Amino acid sequence: MKEDYEDLERALQPLRATEERSTAPQKKELQTVPRPTVSRRPEVLNDFIRNVPLKMGMTDTLDKFQKERDFHEMHHKRVVQEKNKLIVDLKRLKDHNDNYEPMLATIRSKYETAMKEEMLMKLSATAYQTGLLRLRLS
Repeated sequence: MKEDYEDLERALQPLRATEERSTAPQKKELQTVPRPTVSRRPEVLNDFIRNVPLKMGMTDTLDKFQKERDFHEMHHKRVVQEKNKLIVDLKRLKDHNDNYEPMLATIRSKYETAMKEEMLMKLSATAYQTGLLRLRLS
């Protein structure tokens, strides 16, 4: 059993050496490429809009900014509500539309059955009249 393990190790050595040689240049290339740094910027615009007008005594401007922001927030909420309502309506209409196909098949089947029965009734009425006519003539 130990001999099998040693033979396996001897067979794998050339494969491992080849693999190490082929991956070595890739590792060097990866190490030489500098990684970009990610820096996070603070949210200065909101701070500016709130703090600078207050410091300068521009309360009217601050109120206008806030009203504008509130207007846009309300508009966004309304658009989201309308979108959600449309999604619900679309799902309802799709379900309603999916129900039409089976109903149409049922109605078509009933129509075909009624037409067959009508034709059979006409044929039987014609045969009955033909039989009466023959009886009268004979």
